[in-house]
Amino acid sequence: MNQSRPDTTYETPRCTVTIERRYVGGQPIQELLRELLSAQIERPPL
Repeated sequence: MNQSRPDTTYETPRCTVTIERRYVGGQPIQELLRELLSAQIERPPL
């Protein structure tokens, strides 16, 4: 099942942790999206 998109599975743990932390902290969705975009911009495109 995960063979279709190994990249997503590889980055899932980090994204999940970030999302959980943001939700626990009560941060707005915009802040969460900004964090994810920042992480993607930091890493070079595959």
